[in-house]
Amino acid sequence: MEEYTVEMALKEGDVALLSDDVLTSVAHATGFLLQGEEVEKLAVLYQVPQFLRHCPEDTLTIMVPRICVEVVDWSEAVQAAAAEALYPVVGTKITSLVAKQVCMASLAIINASPPGEVFDSWGEILSLILNQVEKQDVVDLVVPAVITRAAEGHVGSRRLAARLLGSLSDVLPASSLKVVFLETILNLLEDESEPVRMMMAHSLARILEKIETETVETHVWPVLNKLMKDSSFRVRAESLKAIAAFAATHREETPRSYLYQEKIAPLFLKCCKRFGGVAELDLRVAEDEAYLFLEVFSHAFGQLLVGLAGENLTREGLKTSLLAFLKMVVCNGPTVRCGCVFNLPAVVQTYSSSLGAENLRGFLNALALEPDKATRVVVAAGVHQVSAV
Repeated sequence: MEEYTVEMALKEGDVALLSDDVLTSVAHATGFLLQGEEVEKLAVLYQVPQFLRHCPEDTLTIMVPRICVEVVDWSEAVQAAAAEALYPVVGTKITSLVAKQVCMASLAIINASPPGEVFDSWGEILSLILNQVEKQDVVDLVVPAVITRAAEGHVGSRRLAARLLGSLSDVLPASSLKVVFLETILNLLEDESEPVRMMMAHSLARILEKIETETVETHVWPVLNKLMKDSSFRVRAESLKAIAAFAATHREETPRSYLYQEKIAPLFLKCCKRFGGVAELDLRVAEDEAYLFLEVFSHAFGQLLVGLAGENLTREGLKTSLLAFLKMVVCNGPTVRCGCVFNLPAVVQTYSSSLGAENLRGFLNALALEPDKATRVVVAAGVHQVSAV
């Protein structure tokens, strides 16, 4: 069989070799991007991260704006490559003008594309760039799009709306989220599609950090409580993360609220008993659902404990939670143990002030001998705070 050579690939249009002139000049590369064949466009787009690293100003002022203008007319393959090329861009501090251009290009692609790879990729770009777009531009351009997408029949559109609502919570004030989107949020949380419910529950963790407790207690909690019994363990897991984020964020505003004492605290203790039992098992042969939910709970544990500490947990409740924590710390699931130590200083502080430091020495010694490197790194990062306690 004849060997497939570079010359043959070039002849068939499978690859493009960029000259030094193109590779060393953003302006020349941009011209090549605009005038070249599809394979040449792809070759330039694959180099965008390198251009951004070595020539950031030219890349952001010359190449990225041209991509945003031209991308809507490119083929799906090139549009997908353009979205991938922009991932490092949206993670960089850019001007509000460039951010608006990326935002508008994303909306144009989303509106012109059916749900699929290109639709999802540019939806992600849009969600990542919103915190750099001027607030008024977000209100004018993105808010109407989210409202429209949330009401559409296709699952992909509603899932995108749920994703964008999380990003909007970083831009819009709590009053706007409540007035404009509360009903939409609740509808998406009860959507018939599991991916939509899961994404909305995921975004809810960020949204609940800004919405006051009274609104959560009256409107959101009844739906969240239902989601904790959802048929999908992924939806339940994301819902637990949202509850944990809320509990940790609003703990000082309402130290003795009905929601904390009568709803979140019993849920936390129920999880402690259940997953403390799971942690005692050989996790190498545990069911995937049980292990993954245990992993989620280990990460959420610190937020829930700190959020409920004080007047929302009795001494017996604290002991129950500590027992579950100790079981997770010594279980044979490395990702679970790593999850436990992310909020270790706060956990140690809470238990020391409530139950006494003598109850903690055993597991702290065990963590110092932890075999998993990633877990030891996290422990070491907070050891000065733990030692101070």
